[in-house]
Amino acid sequence: MTIELGTRGLASVPETLELAARLNAPLLRLVIDTHEHEPEPGEIIETVRGFLPQLVTQNCTLAIENHDRLSARTLAEIITAINAPFVGICLDTANSIGAGEGLETVLAHLAPHTVCLHLKDIQMRRVSHLMGFDVFGCEPGTGIVDFAATLVQMTDRCQSVILEQWPPEPSVEGAWAQTGIELIHRLNPPNELGVSDGNEVR
Repeated sequence: MTIELGTRGLASVPETLELAARLNAPLLRLVIDTHEHEPEPGEIIETVRGFLPQLVTQNCTLAIENHDRLSARTLAEIITAINAPFVGICLDTANSIGAGEGLETVLAHLAPHTVCLHLKDIQMRRVSHLMGFDVFGCEPGTGIVDFAATLVQMTDRCQSVILEQWPPEPSVEGAWAQTGIELIHRLNPPNELGVSDGNEVR
């Protein structure tokens, strides 16, 4: 069993890296923004560069998640500027809707940098008064996220695939998880394309 850790905010990384060392975790997922701090790209680059010695020593990869505010292009520019094998992207198939971007755009910029993939299927429905849309989770394979097209763009950098879900109620979570895991294995046989067969459900 492999343990991956996650944290929010640049300031929390050093402490979480210490925990990752104790757990021998090979990957730390990071959501950059907190309610109190939304750093600009220059600050992100400088701060993450400061983590590099510890990441190398621990053989731990820092995976910056696409999470609402920053565009995929900006995230790719950040990773390119840092230019380190122990820093990459945690690509979530739904999060960049918050930045006004669809999955095709996200994959075009971030697939080459992806070290951890979060597969989440969603649907969008126009609200009753027709001025806006609702975005909601759905059973894997029934929404607008193309799992096959996403998986095929992953490179050897991708260490893991995590099935994420936004179930409307707890009663469907187990069935959705089973469907999603079976779908991932059909589309991506274990260890093909560098993606682990240890698919997790979160």
